[in-house]
Amino acid sequence: MDKPLRVIMFPGRGNDNENRYIDILVDGLRTLGVDVVDWKKELGWQNGDIFHVHWPEVIIHIRRRRWQLVRGWWIERQFRWTLARIKRAGGRLMWTAHDLQPHDARLRTDALLDRLFTDFYAAVDGVFCLTKSAFDPVRHEIPVLRDTPFFIGRHPHYRGALAALPSAAGKRTELGVTENAYIFGFLGTMRPNKEPVRLAQVFAALGGDAFLVMAGAAPSHVQSDVRSALHSAANTLLRFERIPEEDMTELYAAIDCLVFPGTEYFNSGTIYTALSLNVPVIAAWSVVNAEIQALVGKQWLFLFEGVLVAD
Repeated sequence: MDKPLRVIMFPGRGNDNENRYIDILVDGLRTLGVDVVDWKKELGWQNGDIFHVHWPEVIIHIRRRRWQLVRGWWIERQFRWTLARIKRAGGRLMWTAHDLQPHDARLRTDALLDRLFTDFYAAVDGVFCLTKSAFDPVRHEIPVLRDTPFFIGRHPHYRGALAALPSAAGKRTELGVTENAYIFGFLGTMRPNKEPVRLAQVFAALGGDAFLVMAGAAPSHVQSDVRSALHSAANTLLRFERIPEEDMTELYAAIDCLVFPGTEYFNSGTIYTALSLNVPVIAAWSVVNAEIQALVGKQWLFLFEGVLVAD
């Protein structure tokens, strides 16, 4: 009997990531008979047919933690050894191109990451993108991949993986929102490239009886800028903290529309989450978002061009 295809996945399921995307992907592969194992950062000598990597920059993010210098160095060594060992044995390196740049802006000019990316991209045997429209931007940004095979690996929905939405009316009551008020939401980590401050400015200029919920971990300067932009605007709920999954689902139940004003991103898991939970989205136009809009319809994903304005 033939041995099943063995895939080493990084990051792995569960505690190794904060995104159910990996869990759903791994579960789907296992239903097809694929042997999927998590890459073990501290352990060597894992073997497999495919090393499937999603965010290689995580390796350098760990190295840059001051309290984990030795562990970070060891993890990078293990990553490189695993890659070299699998390639020597005839295996393949697959990369899912979620982003063109690291989320952490500090890493974008990091010399260690530049070296890792150079070696990693040169070893990639195949690239998965979440949309076909992502192929050309990735090839343009990373020329060494121009002749590498590209494949579409659609982002799964989160229905069934996330809890069912509770009563919207109940959540609105908890928030103290009137029945007819329209609730805009910004949910998830408030990185500067997502432009949460822009949303706060637009909402402050909007007026009326609309309500704004902004919830997610945020750097201190973003918190200060959001509060400043809102001035003393009423009808707002601000939670600058990492929101547990169960609380996040309840917040999605309360809002009428998710607003994602950022323009400097490639793919957004937040957009997929909102759509999975039947929450319409307002987002900036991009070739990737335009392809998603063609799949779900304009009534679910409204795209604006330029910057978000109150009109």
